[in-house]
Amino acid sequence: MASQTGQKYGEDNESLCEIPSDICEVTKLTSPTPTSIYMEWKPLPPETHNGVLLGYYVMYLNVKEVVANYQRELVSLDTRSYTIINLKPYSSYYCGVIGFTSMGFMITPTMVKKASSWQTQEDKPSSPPPKLKAAFVCDRYELRAMWDPLGVKNINGKLLGYRVLLYHGKLLYKNFTTTTTSNAITLDECKNYTVKVAAYTSPGDGPFSAVYVTSTCPCGAPEPFYESRSIVTKEGNATRLLCEYQGRPEPTIYWLRHGQRLHDENKSVERFTTQLANGTWYISYTEKQDRGLYTCVLNNTYGVATTDVSVTVSIGEY
Repeated sequence: MASQTGQKYGEDNESLCEIPSDICEVTKLTSPTPTSIYMEWKPLPPETHNGVLLGYYVMYLNVKEVVANYQRELVSLDTRSYTIINLKPYSSYYCGVIGFTSMGFMITPTMVKKASSWQTQEDKPSSPPPKLKAAFVCDRYELRAMWDPLGVKNINGKLLGYRVLLYHGKLLYKNFTTTTTSNAITLDECKNYTVKVAAYTSPGDGPFSAVYVTSTCPCGAPEPFYESRSIVTKEGNATRLLCEYQGRPEPTIYWLRHGQRLHDENKSVERFTTQLANGTWYISYTEKQDRGLYTCVLNNTYGVATTDVSVTVSIGEY
């Protein structure tokens, strides 16, 4: 049955005397680029010509498609190699070379089985991850970014993950990779950021999706819970001087005593002073000389604030 000029489909036992009865032997297949396959072949044996051979068709078909969707390229009778272009990256193709006469050519099931197959190289993904969204979580110092997975047809290889870039203005603030499509990023929530995300394979990153995120978190200079307070402690006790505040971004904290900056001290196993992670000044064994005025200094990008603690040390039995 002829489906188009010069093309015939037949069974192996059909007598189609004037059409070549076999395909060429392919001797080499390579994929020089992600979208091409190079092939070489031997000429069709004379006993299979069944007439005057006029030339060859290079036939190729994505292995996921039906035979009727094959593509062909006309080449001359003395051609022994050809590069098929405009293919899909990281895809397998059946490749073969068929001779034709004035009566056309034939494709049989046996010919299809004898065709060689080859896979194109991996390439970078061809589209950005869809539906990128990002928003601040103000009470956790986080920016949460999420996106939909990249469609299989646009991956062009083995998906290794996603690259996430976080910019503050033109400054690259963070650069990391992830295999998930939802991520929480710890940062200064009082700034504005641009989030960019791309899928990547072995050859590299694909196109980036981008979203600009404006901070809506309440930010400002630190606000101590009190301007000053007094505490009474006993000699020999452990004493904690709290520095309580509100405000974002988190301030740096240090302590003064009578205007002089305090530093950690380790005078003995029992007696040491240090600043704890939450900003509290800690005295492990309080002595009489620890009395006096202490000042907690809080400093962030929006300003500086202080809060005073007056310490009295009582002496006696306890």
